Amino acid sequence: ADLSDNLELQGEIYRLQQARLAAVEDRIQAELDSERHAHLVIELDALVREHPYRERLHALLMLSLYRSGRQAEALRAYERTRLTLAEDLGIDPSPELQDLQKKILEQDEALLPPAALSDEGKPPEVVRGFELRELIDRRGNASIWRAYQASAAREVTVTVIVPAEANAPAFVRG
Repeated sequence: ADLSDNLELQGEIYRLQQARLAAVEDRIQAELDSERHAHLVIELDALVREHPYRERLHALLMLSLYRSGRQAEALRAYERTRLTLAEDLGIDPSPELQDLQKKILEQDEALLPPAALSDEGKPPEVVRGFELRELIDRRGNASIWRAYQASAAREVTVTVIVPAEANAPAFVRG
């Protein structure tokens, strides 16, 4: 039976819908923090279309795009959000969303997933199949490591670069 027409249940239905949406946002945030960001873009794009005034969803979409190396698209997503809020509601994005846009413009390292750097600012112990054993040198946003590649059973030197830097056009062309 469809209970959505029952006026006595309208408040509870709304509350449960909001709780479900908050849980979805929390799950997506956890996936972003675990560096599983690329596949979230499609899901988030559908969610922001369904809930155009829910700024947390827009922030998650922007962050997912940025962490996927799609900075320009993340900034376009902000601009679409800003226009929607201005045209439909006559308001500006929240200070939090404006701050995220600024950090994306600046390629702020604070936008890296928590797993990308340890508490000491070091990369995780294993990066793309390479076991990092000894820090040899740091150069800007890169660090050079003596590492072990288990799949080839050999020691190698690995340069670890923060994702924002590695996806920058100047680096890719360089």
